[in-house]
Amino acid sequence: MNLLAQDIWNQVKNGFAERHGISLNKLWLTHTRPLSFTKGLFVLGVPNNFVREWLEKKYIGDIEKIFVEITGSPVKVMIKIDGYLFRLMKDMQGTGKEGARRQKREEAYDTRYVVRPENRLVYSAFEKILREPPGTFNPLYFYGPKGVGKSHLVYNFLKKVRKLDSFPARYKVNASQFAREFSNAARVGDRVRFRGAVLRSDLLIVENIHELEGKLKVQLELLSILKFLTERSRQVVITSGYHPREIRLLEKPLASFLLSGMVVSISGYSLSSTVLILSDRCRDKGLKVPPTLVETIARSSRGGLKGFIELIEQVLELADLKGESPTPAFLKEHFPEYSTISIGEDAVDRIIELVSKRLDVQRELIASNTKLRKAVLARHLVIYLASSLLQASSSRICRWLGNISPSIVPYAKKKINGLRLKDATFNALVLELQSAVEGGQKFLF
Repeated sequence: MNLLAQDIWNQVKNGFAERHGISLNKLWLTHTRPLSFTKGLFVLGVPNNFVREWLEKKYIGDIEKIFVEITGSPVKVMIKIDGYLFRLMKDMQGTGKEGARRQKREEAYDTRYVVRPENRLVYSAFEKILREPPGTFNPLYFYGPKGVGKSHLVYNFLKKVRKLDSFPARYKVNASQFAREFSNAARVGDRVRFRGAVLRSDLLIVENIHELEGKLKVQLELLSILKFLTERSRQVVITSGYHPREIRLLEKPLASFLLSGMVVSISGYSLSSTVLILSDRCRDKGLKVPPTLVETIARSSRGGLKGFIELIEQVLELADLKGESPTPAFLKEHFPEYSTISIGEDAVDRIIELVSKRLDVQRELIASNTKLRKAVLARHLVIYLASSLLQASSSRICRWLGNISPSIVPYAKKKINGLRLKDATFNALVLELQSAVEGGQKFLF
């Protein structure tokens, strides 16, 4: 980059600081650099997509006006992610080192794990494993969408394991890391050493097993290890974003093995659970957040719990820089995409709560794969009501029921319609639930 472009950009940054203050100038423009400046087009390099989107959304107009003031002619500013700045930021933050990454994860997870109806079943399974090692549930397979706290639960479990020393030899690995280590060992002909550390473990935790999709040789190697451990009463815990049957290109023997133990889901959290968990996390982190802000963010239904916490921290940081209160109005002004209430999610959640109370079936059983007759009926009722009253998509309904297969939706609707025709009492129940849902829509729509 020539010195003239750099000099002009320094003047633009000074002009930006005069307009918006030194704090915002430091926050958004410190780690930027000019990439080119020709024929009225100025290409600016930034370290990541977040900075690029924020500058384009909030400040691109002001920056181009400052260019006109300095150069005397219109200048179009194009913002691109700069690989050099990206690596520089990672090095400055220490994210290029495993120790720093581990510390960051531990800081994020080193908070009390909040037990709610949506996660109580899997939490109880972990507690039973701690009380009676090796556990009755072996393997224990739990799954759920990104952001529901799977890694947080595993961290909480391992923390208790270390305290009790119930599993002296522990081995925890991400599925993609397992695949890389297996490939490296196979390449140098050292599979024996690779398997040794895993086979000696009393507790093996494999996270995100869906990342082995299509890696058939790795799947068979893992299956061999899992069978070896479980046959010797060693505890195996598997996490995933999906039910075993929903993982494409998963070897049938491995899928059968995973289904042979306990399979349980953590479905999407209700609004009340999300608010409670976020409030608890904020207290643990020492963040002073207005309850109205927490509820507004929870209602947005954009991202999981981790994403919500990161958003809250960004809102608090920006509010502090601008000297304003982090209210819902502040969120709407500076983060408009997170200030809109996603009414559909609340409506589905209301249906689940109503069916759960009316049929006296625990919510976690409805959002699971249990074959209990009452729970299956409740699950079908939720699908029927959400589909008929809200016109909700199959994917949305199934996500709130623990990522079950969308193929169940037409079957459930047919089943409920059939029961309504045969049983007048059941038909009256459905009408009662419909009335209750529609009566609450004024609060949701």
